[in-house]
Amino acid sequence: MHEQQTALIFDRAPRLTEQERLVYGAIYSATHFQPGSTIGKAELAAKVGLSVRLTRRIIADLVTNHGMPIGCSSDNQHGGYYIMTNPAEIEAAQRELRSRALKLLKREYALQRSPKLAAILGQLEL
Repeated sequence: MHEQQTALIFDRAPRLTEQERLVYGAIYSATHFQPGSTIGKAELAAKVGLSVRLTRRIIADLVTNHGMPIGCSSDNQHGGYYIMTNPAEIEAAQRELRSRALKLLKREYALQRSPKLAAILGQLEL
């Protein structure tokens, strides 16, 4: 599988920007040789010399626009980014994202129903 992963990097590399290559390469080198390892967002950003926000934006772009197999975990002890190499890791990443999305939707729904926010909005309309 690791040979296939390496081939994936080179197949997509011409379409990646220098920053995208840098971020993907840092995740790959930090996690490739140690199954189950991750690299945290602050460590990754420091390693590539970018802000955490920009690094996260680049990772989102690598996944959504380039189909790169980058997973993330918010586990307190082992949280961070990693290169997915098997179906179990893909499923775990999907569960993580689904859980985050549902929590955000729940917060948004609570804000819609909040009488305090309705009062604030009413004041803004005056």
